[in-house]
Amino acid sequence: MCMPTMYTVTRPVARKQHRCCECRQPIEPKEQYVRTDGMWDGRFDVFKTCMFCYTANASALGFIREDYFLQDPPFGELWAWFADNGLAERIPC
Repeated sequence: MCMPTMYTVTRPVARKQHRCCECRQPIEPKEQYVRTDGMWDGRFDVFKTCMFCYTANASALGFIREDYFLQDPPFGELWAWFADNGLAERIPC
């Protein structure tokens, strides 16, 4: 997945159950999550991320700054990205 041509990020509170695009666990009603709406490769998409995975992704972005050769993880591939880049032991708990 390439960089988005446009996107918005919000932090709504779930009114119904959703599924996290990273860990695939449910986001329950009344839980806050991160919603990213945007256009990738000419296609509009929406990604819903639980707060745990969002925090882990923020940590991943910190690793990118430390290890400038790493590319940021695409949506839905966060945990594989940690493993593939030898960062699994640095996942925040």
